[in-house]
Amino acid sequence: MKSPKILLKIASIIMLLHGLTLLISTLVSPQNPALPAEFRDFVMGATFCGILLALLLGILLWMLSCTKNEANTKLLWIVATATVVLGIIEVIFFFPYIVGILPGILAFIALFIRSKQK
Repeated sequence: MKSPKILLKIASIIMLLHGLTLLISTLVSPQNPALPAEFRDFVMGATFCGILLALLLGILLWMLSCTKNEANTKLLWIVATATVVLGIIEVIFFFPYIVGILPGILAFIALFIRSKQK
């Protein structure tokens, strides 16, 4: 197993764990009764969309770690960029820790190593 493949699998696992912890914390945390019901529903919907996005990005990173053709490399650029942007949004608006950005950084490092191996 070469290092880009390992980096992408690590990025995938981090992203999947991140999505699962978001799901668990969302389901376990108590609702704030002071918020209007419409706003609460909006926040819950947006949270579940974010959870789904994190899980899908994790699955995509895993699938992209298994192949190395040119079309998948282009797709990996898109997934890595989306993962970094999602991580930046999480750092700015939610909680400042590197777990949200780390999978995207690992994906870009894997892309860099792949380009050097050609």
